[in-house]
Amino acid sequence: DSASWGFKIWYSARNGANQEVNDLGQTMAFLRDIDAGTSQWQSAYYGPVDSLNHSFNGGNAGRINPTVAYPNPNTAGTDGVIGDRRGDRIACLGRARLSIPATGQYSFQVRSDDGFLLRFADESNIFTSKNGNGVIEPDSPYEVSHQAGTGDSNTRATATLTAGEHDIIFVWWEGGGGDHFEVTVAEGEQPSQDGPYALLDSSNYVVVGFTDTDGDTINDSWEIANFGDLSKDGTGDEDGDTVTDLDEYTNKTDPNDTDSDDDGLADGAEATAGTDP
Repeated sequence: DSASWGFKIWYSARNGANQEVNDLGQTMAFLRDIDAGTSQWQSAYYGPVDSLNHSFNGGNAGRINPTVAYPNPNTAGTDGVIGDRRGDRIACLGRARLSIPATGQYSFQVRSDDGFLLRFADESNIFTSKNGNGVIEPDSPYEVSHQAGTGDSNTRATATLTAGEHDIIFVWWEGGGGDHFEVTVAEGEQPSQDGPYALLDSSNYVVVGFTDTDGDTINDSWEIANFGDLSKDGTGDEDGDTVTDLDEYTNKTDPNDTDSDDDGLADGAEATAGTDP
């Protein structure tokens, strides 16, 4: 629930095995162990960021410059004190909801030092090709990662996404030395780092101000505008056109009108025929 990316970054991060984050496994263990109460960190920032394009001091570090400095801490570490940013042993987690306007191929580029994980929350969204240092895991093709502890990840991966909304998750860590992370997007399959990449932020596909109080994957503001409250769960069919309220939201049709575009064909009939309702 943020202006763009929901974001958390932890400084001087150690997982429950007392390992300072220095590779993907240690970082994923750190995130897991937060819930178990066994992770440790010096301080953290929880809040929104408009885009993922950061380095410690906000210098020129990736393909799109200048970068932004890491956020100043607003949350105390495990010692109960809000401290300074630390330049090493950093972990971060970002999540955003994408609004894809048309079904097609979209390429995502990550330039980072150290490694990263980029994952679609919906496991049916899979990366079909990649270029660069990262890998698409055969057993989990909905994610691409660069697991090594050092070096620039320099990775591009392409996925075919359907029109509608899709959640995307980003994990990054810094073990030591140079440090930055940058996530960009381009339409089509773009295997070259010189492709038409732009920061993945609210100027393109990231949904601005998405809030889902009741957890039904529908924006609260849309529910209130169409139903007056948050009592619907998305599985109903308010106008009886055989299209669920959730699908009406995804399709950007009117959940209170059987024929949203007034062309004489009900929304459900158009969905079945493959035409635009």
